[in-house]
Amino acid sequence: MSGISASLSKWFSERPQWLQIAATRLLQQSELTERDVSDLATLCQREADGKLPKTTCSFPATAFSQGAAGTLRLCSISDVEGVNALAPKKPLEFGKGNITIVYGNNGSGKSGYVRLLKHVCGARETGTLHRNVYKPGSAVQKACISFEQDGIPKSHTWSGQGICDDLNSVDIFDTSFGKVFVSSEDEVSYEPPVLSFFSSLILACEKVASALDAETNRHQSKKPNIPADKKVTPEGIWYESISAKTTTQDIDKRCAFGSADETEMQTLQQRLAEQAPAEKAKQLRKQKQHIDTLVQDAQKYLEQLSDENYRRIIAAKKKSIVKKTASDTAAEKVFSGSELEGIGSDVWKELWEAARNYSVSAAYKEAEYPNVSDGSRCVLCHQTLTQEAKERLVSFENFVKGEMQKAATDAAKEYETASQTIEAIPTSETLKTRIDAAGIPQDEVASQVTDF
Repeated sequence: MSGISASLSKWFSERPQWLQIAATRLLQQSELTERDVSDLATLCQREADGKLPKTTCSFPATAFSQGAAGTLRLCSISDVEGVNALAPKKPLEFGKGNITIVYGNNGSGKSGYVRLLKHVCGARETGTLHRNVYKPGSAVQKACISFEQDGIPKSHTWSGQGICDDLNSVDIFDTSFGKVFVSSEDEVSYEPPVLSFFSSLILACEKVASALDAETNRHQSKKPNIPADKKVTPEGIWYESISAKTTTQDIDKRCAFGSADETEMQTLQQRLAEQAPAEKAKQLRKQKQHIDTLVQDAQKYLEQLSDENYRRIIAAKKKSIVKKTASDTAAEKVFSGSELEGIGSDVWKELWEAARNYSVSAAYKEAEYPNVSDGSRCVLCHQTLTQEAKERLVSFENFVKGEMQKAATDAAKEYETASQTIEAIPTSETLKTRIDAAGIPQDEVASQVTDF
């Protein structure tokens, strides 16, 4: 086996089985028929399914050899008429050797013989073969070409038109033909046997691909299409991968339809049957808002009415009472000698604070309250303050700013703040209206909410 054949045999042994069979058939018959292409397409499918037996592709040593070529030799040109000024009295013979040189003076007819051969052999650049311009009305163009093919003498009479098929392989190279290689773009006319084999194999592969595509188009999938966003889900990925290899067990497992799926399907069908889905969605959103508000209010009322919150309120009230009692007791001791009753009471404190605000904002803006400087007056009665009155005002202020009074005031504020955490609970009618707005039809649920 030659090196090329051995290399190709090794290379093809690593290729798919159907391709090896295609190569073997090409070696045997040079060109694949439509039946061969159909067979190869079937073999390709069987190999993809793992049902194609193992095969071996090998190339004989003579697979790409050109074999023995025939021989062709020009012998002579004779009986030339009507070609340029040629008028030979005897044939132009080329001898028996591998090279023959024809020489002569300018205008002796050397180029005329070349032009004649180009027309007879069918060269690429033949040009125009003129008659003898010095002999008007000359005879019809003709010539006799003698040659030897595979050792057999033959001859061809050329009558001014056409070519000799037996001489078609003769190459004639002159100046005009040389220009073709220099100035023209041409495809390579010769392709080695190995490259020719691969060109045929590529064409065969393209035909097999076309046959498989046609088969695929005849068997289009009948699976319903699914939305693009569902194709990336686990279920969508499995659905897209369904093929002839998918088992029944896998389908049963993936397509199990339980009660939860039945409920979901009924819900979806109900939603799809809705005549005005946008309005229905808007209504449901409003109902949800009402339900969320009911739940939030219920949680708020539970926190406000909890035992812990009530214990905190009661403790604040007790503290306020204790601090108030202590403050009142201290006030009685401080104001026991007062001429009027109720000094230190809540009403009196409001009057005292009103007098303070008037003093610092209008009467004595620059002085602290109470203003007991010389010549100062009472901000309520506008009489000049005596020394006794000044001392009494100072004692009142000390009482108001005292620790016990401050503690009583803070305790009262704490109790007031704690009491305000309990909001007014809605009436039964209000709750019923809100329940209806939330779309709660169950009478039992509605009664539980109102009873609560």
